[in-house]
Amino acid sequence: MFSSCEVHFPGKLEQIIFCVQGVISPLLSNIYLDPLDHEMARSGRQMVRYADDLVILCRSQREAENVLEEMRRLVEEAGLTLHPEKTRIVDVNSRGGFDFLGYHFERGYKWPRKKSLNKFKDAIRVKSRRTNGQSLEVIIADINRTLVGWFEFFKHSHKTTFPELDKWLRMRLRSILRKRHGRRGRGRGRDHNRWPNAFFSEQGLFSLVGRPISYDLCIGISSWRSYLTQQHWPWIFAEMPSRSAANACWVFLQPSIICCR
Repeated sequence: MFSSCEVHFPGKLEQIIFCVQGVISPLLSNIYLDPLDHEMARSGRQMVRYADDLVILCRSQREAENVLEEMRRLVEEAGLTLHPEKTRIVDVNSRGGFDFLGYHFERGYKWPRKKSLNKFKDAIRVKSRRTNGQSLEVIIADINRTLVGWFEFFKHSHKTTFPELDKWLRMRLRSILRKRHGRRGRGRGRDHNRWPNAFFSEQGLFSLVGRPISYDLCIGISSWRSYLTQQHWPWIFAEMPSRSAANACWVFLQPSIICCR
């Protein structure tokens, strides 16, 4: 899908035609939102931005509402608009929370958002079909490539995220072995004795449980989340250009956040 917009530079007018959500989208986001960065810094606002995803930190509902109005004005000056349905005020201490950069944040905790989890499981399902004729060693090696990359991004999730996923992964593999022994259905019951957890560890299966957590930034989420927790900030969330329009903007109350995406 393509879209076009007019960009004003000193002394001239340029028309830009670009592909929405294309590979150049992050670059265009940085070009469009660079004035916003400077304006937020000039006004003393605390903002974190990753391409077209951004967070503006507020301490009260009134401040969040004022920032939202300021955001509307700034994006309209850039030829964008905030999405009327996805723009709302949310308290991060209440149920529901919000999604940001693949994570779901709620009441001081974070875990993979539902869409990220479904995408992960879909990728594993393709690689672990019961009709997969490859050797278990090859199947596990293929699955591990997905597991390692996914865990590296989501390793900062709440600890309850991973045990159930580990169980689900082993069930998929037991189902393959069960079929090869002429049995139907998912791996269950005595299959846990035939192929215990240690069996899959010996086969080299990457486990999501008990992995050592390194303290790298993981695109800034770890340090950014700690900063927010320590400072007790409120939030606003928004999704920026789509057809030259900002898709969403959430304002979160005390201690909430203002995110734009």
